[in-house]
Amino acid sequence: MSLEKGQTAFIAINTAKFKTHVLLHSDNIIHASYSPDTKDGISVVVADAQEASLTLSNGRTKRIPALKDSEKKKLLNVDIGKWNLTLESWVPGPDETKSTSAKKMLHLGTQTTLQPWSQIPVVQNASGVGTYTANFQLRIPSKDTITVLQFGPVLNTMRAWINGTQLQAIDIFDPQIDISSFLVSGSNLIRIEVASTLFNAVKARVDYVKTNGVGPAAPPLYTAMDWQQHGLVGPVIVKSLRRVDL
Repeated sequence: MSLEKGQTAFIAINTAKFKTHVLLHSDNIIHASYSPDTKDGISVVVADAQEASLTLSNGRTKRIPALKDSEKKKLLNVDIGKWNLTLESWVPGPDETKSTSAKKMLHLGTQTTLQPWSQIPVVQNASGVGTYTANFQLRIPSKDTITVLQFGPVLNTMRAWINGTQLQAIDIFDPQIDISSFLVSGSNLIRIEVASTLFNAVKARVDYVKTNGVGPAAPPLYTAMDWQQHGLVGPVIVKSLRRVDL
């Protein structure tokens, strides 16, 4: 088992008996599970098209051959581009001495390159919720693959939908998720919402913004720091992983 920095895992102990278990495996095997429906009772996920291997508790070594060139072409590796971005910017309300805030919708249109909001001039000081939408074309992957959506670095919080169905919670320390069951042949719609802190909005107004008549307790904590990075920075990739039953 390997974990990313900050990631956690639950380990459950089961008294059920399996035919065998995995002792060692090559680096490109990223997941192994036990299944009573396979010969050796094991299913693995391979991250690439290269040869993979694993050693079982019965002393046998199982080798999974590399894919042929014709088979490699069937694997997906789609970098989703041309995102449409709408930003719900949280700003002070009409009376800046009150605690009531307002939401201003900013329609930023097509973004050919994903970058933090702090690098987009018109929203450098924005805080709030950004909604990214895009369409991508796919053929239905073969049954011996798993299709995952890889989000790239997550700067704050995120949630996503494929073809109108919300995906399960995204692990921000390992931001990829299986979307195999949500895809259709042809055009697929993806929507991603990312949220930010209020730091940039307060930093831009630190000289006059107040809550119930009181301003920031320590203005230098805002003025001395650079704009925080928020938003979807990608790359966002749809990728095939090989599923092999042993």
